Amino acid sequence: MRLPISTDATIELREADYKYGEGKLRLRITDCPDLVPDYIEWIMIKAREIIWNGTERPERTVTVRVRALVEALRRAAVGQRGTPDPGSAQGRAT
Repeated sequence: MRLPISTDATIELREADYKYGEGKLRLRITDCPDLVPDYIEWIMIKAREIIWNGTERPERTVTVRVRALVEALRRAAVGQRGTPDPGSAQGRAT
């Protein structure tokens, strides 16, 4: 699977979607593989954590669930373009 990678994308992950932490995690991705075999559930990425006041912590390696990373990257890309998500109320035709 090709990941919709954008280095410097800011994403937010739920506690269940990354290993060895508690609560939501907000990250700015600094390095991530762009190709991941379909059978892989977890991958390691490099990122800088963004804490509550907007300060970035030093780069670290984070183990994240591939499915959640793909969803977070797509949300980040939509946010950067300013285009509503087709699944959202704004993006659905009425």
